[in-house]
Amino acid sequence: MPKFNQKGQEEAPFELLVAVIIMGFVLFVGMQAMAQLQLNECTGRTEKTLESMKTVIETVATERGKQNINFRLPGCFKEEKQKLFVKQISDKQSCMYFCKQIAERCTVLYYDAEEIAPIVKCLSISYLTTFPSEGTLCNAIDDYALQDFYNDIPQGNYILISRPNPTTQVPTVCAYRHD
Repeated sequence: MPKFNQKGQEEAPFELLVAVIIMGFVLFVGMQAMAQLQLNECTGRTEKTLESMKTVIETVATERGKQNINFRLPGCFKEEKQKLFVKQISDKQSCMYFCKQIAERCTVLYYDAEEIAPIVKCLSISYLTTFPSEGTLCNAIDDYALQDFYNDIPQGNYILISRPNPTTQVPTVCAYRHD
């Protein structure tokens, strides 16, 4: 009976093991790439939504008008772990970093979610602009509640109305959220 070369048969299990390890690594890298792509896509959609809110706030605060916005985040981050609010910064370096301007004080739209780094949008509005949660400047509107943008900006339908303070001329934005 002829003898076959035993060397090829001995190496086959080892080659199979190497192939399985390489295939597992390729699958792992592929899954990581897909997850990162999905995260980047979601971050982009969130940035676009925040840009819309930023534009509405700036328009109302600077042009003294009224704007409606249906503010809804894309929903790809944990809703209970995300927060959006207007933040006033009193630091020259931070204003330079976020707003690309040399200023002692600036106002930003600040979004924080557990899964990504915070997103900060510089608001081109006066640092003196206020977003009152109560008071005489912002009259009640049926089915709408006054929202304190310095504390929290929850998702919902909004009406933003500019009401400058008659004595100080400080811009005031009344942000009403539909109940």
